[in-house]
Amino acid sequence: MQRVLIAVVLAAVLIVVVVYLRPSQPDAPARPAEPSAKTAAPAPAAAPAPPAHATRITPDARRQIAERIATAQAARAARAAQGPAATGAAPRTGTDTPPTEGETVETMKTPILGALKETIPFLQECFAKLPEPRPRFQFRGNLTLTGDADIGTLVDADRLTDDRERPLPAELDDCLRGTLQTIQLPPLREGDKMTVTYVFSDDEK
Repeated sequence: MQRVLIAVVLAAVLIVVVVYLRPSQPDAPARPAEPSAKTAAPAPAAAPAPPAHATRITPDARRQIAERIATAQAARAARAAQGPAATGAAPRTGTDTPPTEGETVETMKTPILGALKETIPFLQECFAKLPEPRPRFQFRGNLTLTGDADIGTLVDADRLTDDRERPLPAELDDCLRGTLQTIQLPPLREGDKMTVTYVFSDDEK
């Protein structure tokens, strides 16, 4: 009987030793939490609003604006080809009858006159670069204005002359043309593209 008791005690001790020396099992990896909802896709960036005044832009911005204007004009031309019944909208005022070639800004019923006046401080920088004595700030510009009602208007100088319609000095001509191409004007009311003649003068400030 004593031997049996000793054997039972030894067996119990052996079990305790085995359990104590047995390596502990690593905890099971935590299961990643399932997302409660799908992540919403970012909303597309809204197109910038057209400017209310003459605004300086970078060459890269001008390229982007020109592309947007061309796309908008192409889309409008495609809708116009289908007719008003297909689009359900009345044609835009002023787009069917473009202004006369070389029309002066003073005869237009548009805000473009005020916008062109706002370009004068930018253009005066070109005259400020000239050596003394500097000529008076006054010149005539034959301009092409290209725009869209939802985007704005870009300016290209076809011909620049002095007040007697003589060519400007090459350096001044280049500076003025380059500056005009860094300016965005408000949208036109008379159409998407027009050629105008405007006299820039410091008297117009």
